[in-house]
Amino acid sequence: MIMALDSTPEPSDSALLDTFTRGEQSAARALTARHLPRVLARALHMLGDRGEAENVAQETMLRLWKRAATWSEEGAQLST
Repeated sequence: MIMALDSTPEPSDSALLDTFTRGEQSAARALTARHLPRVLARALHMLGDRGEAENVAQETMLRLWKRAATWSEEGAQLST
């Protein structure tokens, strides 16, 4: 059974970054929810220490927010 909410496409990373640069904090929350688990898992795998991995993941997201206005979809996907 297809429900109305199932047909609503998720906004792209690019669209969310654009929305964030215009001051919409919910876009940052959506991107964080989408990407932080993978960033944290990768950092934990590389470092082997949860506390250090959390610090690295947090720094990664902070860098994303600082560079959101200049990020270009042409260079690479946000997930990479």
